[in-house]
Amino acid sequence: MSNYGKKHVGLSIGMSLLVAVSLIGCGGTASAKELNNPKTSSSKYTTSTAKVQKKSISPKCTPKTYPAFKVAILPNEPIFDDVVKMETLKSINAHHVDFNIFTGDTKNGHSVCTDKTIGEDLVTYFNKLNAPTLYSLGDNEWTDCHRTSNGSYDPIERLSYIRKVFFDKNALQGKNPFCLTRQGAPGEAYSENSRFVKNNVMFVALDVVGSNNNLVATEKQCTKKSKRTQADCDAATAEYQARNKANIQWLNDSFEEAKKNNLAGVVIAIQADIYFPYELSDGGYQDDFLAQLDDKNGFTDFFKTLDKQTHSFDGEVLLVHGDS
Repeated sequence: MSNYGKKHVGLSIGMSLLVAVSLIGCGGTASAKELNNPKTSSSKYTTSTAKVQKKSISPKCTPKTYPAFKVAILPNEPIFDDVVKMETLKSINAHHVDFNIFTGDTKNGHSVCTDKTIGEDLVTYFNKLNAPTLYSLGDNEWTDCHRTSNGSYDPIERLSYIRKVFFDKNALQGKNPFCLTRQGAPGEAYSENSRFVKNNVMFVALDVVGSNNNLVATEKQCTKKSKRTQADCDAATAEYQARNKANIQWLNDSFEEAKKNNLAGVVIAIQADIYFPYELSDGGYQDDFLAQLDDKNGFTDFFKTLDKQTHSFDGEVLLVHGDS
């Protein structure tokens, strides 16, 4: 886990993780401690408890304690070369978590984006988990499907398919789902963006994916490993521009809702590692990462909005991402 800025916490997820959270607050306003240490393997878990306490409690305020709950962060690529990884799934069920977070990448990057792999098989996987799952899309199941090794699919069509399969109801994935709020109408544009509140903490899913968030800024990005035409790449960029606008709106709306309700924290789940490939220590954050945030970077608007909202929010912010 690394701290970026005042209290902006980035958690790189390339493995399974189990987090236990216990919150204490007065009216919900709180300041969080470090949540977890992600140094673990795909079959083992690190368990940590974070206690959140109000910064200054008035004499008339009785602190409210929120029940602890457990969250499992699912690994990327649960389906590898058409084989479902069962070991991690069984281990998560044995830990009796309250819910899971899946930061996308249903499959590995070189397999074909069939309906079965990115749809039916993942539905089956979610249904084998005892707890429901918050699903944040990854690039392997739609953005990168234009690659010849992936079947030369139209990524926009794949995104539309996934929305209809997974986001057609206002609920989490799996056999025991609970309700959440979606940005778009169920099964339609931006329905993948969602949020819910659990014990004074808001959980937000956003469609922010690798491969530059589907922004095609160079000829190399257009044609690498692909047979795409310029028209295809222009369509991809137009899709990015519209979704990016929706993402920023959902991110801002979520923070405003959290502020209005004095929530203790906001957890944001995305697939993209927006910091890759930069080393953020030893000056890398200022000199390298911030310096390349321009209009050719598909994560610039997301990062700047997240940074601004984090610094204006009294609670804590945890960014959970995959693709690392």
